[in-house]
Amino acid sequence: MRENSSEGRGVRKRFWVGAACVELLGQGTRISWPDGTAVVGQPHETESYKETARKHGYGDDVSLLCIEHEVMHVALAHWLGFPSQVMDMQRGQQSSIHLQELEENAVLAIQAYMRAIGVDPVRLFSE
Repeated sequence: MRENSSEGRGVRKRFWVGAACVELLGQGTRISWPDGTAVVGQPHETESYKETARKHGYGDDVSLLCIEHEVMHVALAHWLGFPSQVMDMQRGQQSSIHLQELEENAVLAIQAYMRAIGVDPVRLFSE
């Protein structure tokens, strides 16, 4: 993975997963593509989001859930060689609602598994 300095816009860390540039920003992420589109992910301070965090091994750490969730969307797309339907929708591109739902479930399942076995996706993809 390529890595750049973390200068500007409050970027804590920057790395690439395939063609997607992932920037860690405080509690969330900014993911950008060569076509100039970008998606910003921020945690939600709702009970539902906290429940999702607890269910998938994050306790009440909604920031970590959010960061790893966005990374896993681009990682899954990269692994499969198929565009992230969730990211495409957020970028204003055509995507399948059915595939978005499947992708969300797959990403959350992978996150829960990675948490259970102690794998840090940010470290995995940024080193």
